[in-house]
Amino acid sequence: MSVLQENIIIKIFNQEKDNSSYKDITTAIEYIIIGRMNDLKLLLNIKEMPEQFAYFSTLPSLNKSSSSLLGSIIEMNNLDKITFNSSTNHDFRYLFDFIETQVDEHIKTFFIQHTAEELLINILQFASVLSQLTMLVYMIEIDNSDFDTKLVEIANWLRTLNKDNIDDVRGILGEMKGAIEYIVDSILMREMLFSTKLTGKKVDFSKLLSLFHTKNILHQFREAIPLLGNDREEFKLDKTDGILWPERLLNAFSNYSNDIRLQKIRVENEHTSKMFDIFYNYSHFRPDDIYKYVEKNDSERAFRLHDNLLSLADKDLLLLDITLSQTLTYEGANNLIDEFILNNQNFYKVCDKNRRLGSANNRLFRSPIIKLDNKMLVPTYTWLESLNYLPLRILNRDILPDIKNWNELVKQIYDEYDLPNLKHYLIKKNIKVYTNIDLSKINVFKKDIESIKNMPHEIDLLYIYENSVFIMDLKNYGIQNSFSEARKVIQKIEKQKTKMHKLKEFLVSRKDIFEQVLDEKFDEISLGILTVNPTIYSYIKKDSLIEVISIQQFKKQF
Repeated sequence: MSVLQENIIIKIFNQEKDNSSYKDITTAIEYIIIGRMNDLKLLLNIKEMPEQFAYFSTLPSLNKSSSSLLGSIIEMNNLDKITFNSSTNHDFRYLFDFIETQVDEHIKTFFIQHTAEELLINILQFASVLSQLTMLVYMIEIDNSDFDTKLVEIANWLRTLNKDNIDDVRGILGEMKGAIEYIVDSILMREMLFSTKLTGKKVDFSKLLSLFHTKNILHQFREAIPLLGNDREEFKLDKTDGILWPERLLNAFSNYSNDIRLQKIRVENEHTSKMFDIFYNYSHFRPDDIYKYVEKNDSERAFRLHDNLLSLADKDLLLLDITLSQTLTYEGANNLIDEFILNNQNFYKVCDKNRRLGSANNRLFRSPIIKLDNKMLVPTYTWLESLNYLPLRILNRDILPDIKNWNELVKQIYDEYDLPNLKHYLIKKNIKVYTNIDLSKINVFKKDIESIKNMPHEIDLLYIYENSVFIMDLKNYGIQNSFSEARKVIQKIEKQKTKMHKLKEFLVSRKDIFEQVLDEKFDEISLGILTVNPTIYSYIKKDSLIEVISIQQFKKQF
């Protein structure tokens, strides 16, 4: 477990009272983005770079740097000679684990040049700048004069890339954020040795992010191993290009990412405020409380947010400030701040390689506050960014209050928000439709269904069309932005399909009774899984028996 030395952090803060590394950070971000543009130049066959970027035309992207490092490891260990036709999932995991140990050797050389405290302070400042950039790209109403001119210029590049459909800005920012989260995890977990004395040495941000982007790639590939299936024979290791994933999977993910570029996850609706009121009864705070606190001018708060990239705060004073400012109880303010502390007790409970992927609460850009002995490190702008995700964390059950029937409440108000609208939509098409049919409450089914496990007892949406009964299960899987998220959603869908097949068997064997319940004769029962947002499933898997389709696509069928 990491034991950061608070006295060293205070000493560093006393030595550096300005944001002296700001220029180094913005330069590193600038180079990383230009490197990605160089990749696009080759991919899109652009003849020459815009004039202002010509000088940097040889800068590598994070992906290029990672591929070069992986390629050198593959060449040094003759791994490119391996064929994977008969390799098992265990073989692939062993391979990735071995390659990662080689990457770690490079990281050890880097880490030993800095104390953990120096490195953490620098990377948290980087995270804060990256959050500033995120605000500039996506929040038009922000006054640009409050930000560094170079950062505003970089934000304008990214907006242009987005507007002209040249690249997906979420991917550019996501690569850097993923690497940063990984770096912070490694420092807090003390996975490697650091210098025991303050060095004052500048951090090579581009090199550091490149190393941990490589680790992130390895983890993503490790997570995606179950997706390989029959394509594993196309998996290759190359001395120049590193790890070559099967084209079918890469194309599937690329096509899905392109198709959802403009998709946004709907968070709050006209009913969720009632949920947050119920949540308040347990936690003694609502998301609005923290919004109102940070929206005040710095002069109206004891805790200043806009002066520094990183603040060293006294938790008790911060809690008192929030308590007095928002008329919250001390308990409510404490519960609120605790949801933003990354290195809480749960952070250290699971120390395996997948810990960082296990929960939204274990991610820096969701929970950005680092707890010390008596104080807290607060990357101010990353904290501001993380506030936007608080309602979604509550609605996704990442923050789970001890409230009876809370899951059912979230399901009805948030996950199944679209059901009434879908019902109305089908009725307008003169289609007979039912929603939320609880089979366990139908007398003719009640006795039989009580003993059956791993089968849905409730039908979310049922409609009758062309002599067939269509049973649709509505799921809110969000959007998949990584291989690990894709693998998890695909496994959830596969599990749900098995349950639905069981439901179909149950109803087909009682067809006459079911016809009486519906007061309708039918020839077939067809199954489907409706998703609130498009998922990657149909891009990777094909199933003629159960259709997996988004609500938007479903409506287009009628």
